[in-house]
Amino acid sequence: MYDILPGENEFYVDQNGEKAASIGFIPRGKDSEGYEVIDVDHTSVSEELQGKGVGAALVKRIVEHAKENNLRIVATCPFAESTISKHPEYQDVLAKQ
Repeated sequence: MYDILPGENEFYVDQNGEKAASIGFIPRGKDSEGYEVIDVDHTSVSEELQGKGVGAALVKRIVEHAKENNLRIVATCPFAESTISKHPEYQDVLAKQ
């Protein structure tokens, strides 16, 4: 697979010195339970990497990041929202409204 690297409010895949795929987030304050919330607002994957599971791996990494840092997620990115909704093991990181 590809190495997923941390960036400023994002995780990304570097390919030949270029960001070939990324998932970004914006801090959004606290949810109704007092957890810090991040809004996963975009996922992008280069044409070359599409269809290889890179987008799903980026979503998995951001969920891991949320769990590691006791954060909650709101996904306004349609791809991230769809991917998270298909994985019961990701549901515990969703922000309570």
